[in-house]
Amino acid sequence: MRDILDALTRAVPAEEEQRTLRAAWLIADQVERAALSLSEALSKRLGELLADQRDGPSPSPRVR
Repeated sequence: MRDILDALTRAVPAEEEQRTLRAAWLIADQVERAALSLSEALSKRLGELLADQRDGPSPSPRVR
């Protein structure tokens, strides 16, 4: 990813545009990391729910 960013900033001569591209790329990188983290958390939770469904409900005390 860093190689792509470097190529983009070399292709754009204006310093302001380079800063803008770099900032946009860094934001996109953070969004990608957050999406991967969310995907992993959702996958884990889905696995837990499927295991609970397969194993049946756990006994819980009745609330009166």
